[in-house]
Amino acid sequence: MKKTILIALCTFITLAITKLESKAQQKIGYISTNYILEQMPEVKPSELELKKIKAEYDTLFQSKIKTFQLKLADYEKSKASLSEIVKADKEKELQSLQALAEEFRINANASLQKKQSELAQPFLNKINEALRAVVKENGYQFVVNNDATQISIFAYAPDDASISDLVLKKMGIVPQIAKAEPKAK
Repeated sequence: MKKTILIALCTFITLAITKLESKAQQKIGYISTNYILEQMPEVKPSELELKKIKAEYDTLFQSKIKTFQLKLADYEKSKASLSEIVKADKEKELQSLQALAEEFRINANASLQKKQSELAQPFLNKINEALRAVVKENGYQFVVNNDATQISIFAYAPDDASISDLVLKKMGIVPQIAKAEPKAK
């Protein structure tokens, strides 16, 4: 009976150690989606389209601000000679113009972000597809996007843990050496 318990215990310990060793050898890598996107030539037309839309929104917003400023200056000049009812009406009009300009700014930013997401999605899908292939081919268990936040996710990561260049190569893009990928700190 003691022999059976001892054999079972040894078997359990051996299995546990084997399982721990296999977990210790898991491959972890990281990518920088921004680094990859910067090197995708098909992204440039989308960036130009976004800049054009942003310029249109900026022009319209500046026009609304200029209208508000002109009416404000006109009000300030004639304020002393206006009756209380006309003053109240002009002030209400100024508040309305200011509110409309602010509403336009908020809506324009939301629209621009939505358009950016729409334009980026096909590129992100392409990166994700290439990433899945690289992960499968190279046996990675975990891959982290190192530029998902403003702060690097890793306190330290070896240079060879980055698989961004592998993803670029999988998409048929030769990584540019001049634009070095941001390193983990």
